[in-house]
Amino acid sequence: MHDADFLTELCWFAAVVELGSYSTAAMEAGVATSSISRRIKQLEDRLGVQLLDRHTRKLMLTSIGEEIYQHAVSMQDAAQAAQVSAWAISDKPSGPIRIAIPTILSKWLLGVFSRFHKQYPDVRYEVHLDDNLHGLSHRHFDLCLSFQSAPSDSANLVARPVMKLQQGLYTSPEFAQNIQSMRMEDLTDQHLLAWSNRRIIQPWTFQSTIRTITSPALVSSDLKVLKEAARAGLGIACLPTLACTDELEKQTLSHVFEDAKPEPLELISLTPSFRGITLATRYLTDFLRAESVTPNG
Repeated sequence: MHDADFLTELCWFAAVVELGSYSTAAMEAGVATSSISRRIKQLEDRLGVQLLDRHTRKLMLTSIGEEIYQHAVSMQDAAQAAQVSAWAISDKPSGPIRIAIPTILSKWLLGVFSRFHKQYPDVRYEVHLDDNLHGLSHRHFDLCLSFQSAPSDSANLVARPVMKLQQGLYTSPEFAQNIQSMRMEDLTDQHLLAWSNRRIIQPWTFQSTIRTITSPALVSSDLKVLKEAARAGLGIACLPTLACTDELEKQTLSHVFEDAKPEPLELISLTPSFRGITLATRYLTDFLRAESVTPNG
């Protein structure tokens, strides 16, 4: 039974479960949806059991399907662990890194990857832009860089600090002109753009005070959306300074209330706990920490 087709069918089955649909799994893999559906049906015929309940609007696992899925996951984890072991004997980073990064830091991080690549040209990158940890299947990533902490109910992720990023309050030049006579305490929530972390609006935390926000002009879990909203003149956003340097130079963003000192925003690394960290991932994480000394470098 342990032939190549069987193992492949288990991989497709795990992909469908994790991505939630045949079509999404097919799109991710670049194959036809009918091909995925056929492979899952072949797996069910091979095992003699029904793995998925197709009578609901949402794809649901049957009870035996849940067991088979866990075996499929263990199989994939074992294969990944074998690959990590092979890479570990090398004294030079090589191979792929599958990494998820916050959209607002994409330009800066790609510059970091470029500098890293000059030192370690045998490393390859698969980069995904995602600010929502709950939208990711962390098991398939070597490294997730995030401003969010690991979910409290997750035993599958190891969180480590990478760097702390200086923040400031930014808005469009026109909006800055309109509020130039106002003090910070005069601002209402309608002047503000807020970041949400797991659907909870985050306060602005300063060195000496905390500004609670309940009804902002706009709220988003994506800091890049907040930056674009600030540029559009919708309000004031608290953002990492290094992500705003181009806009400040082009004068499409203005730094307001410069005496206010928001607490730094911590960037953390999340790695799977069930397998070792590849040499390339470890070197890249250390490289990022070194960059934090001069983050605009």
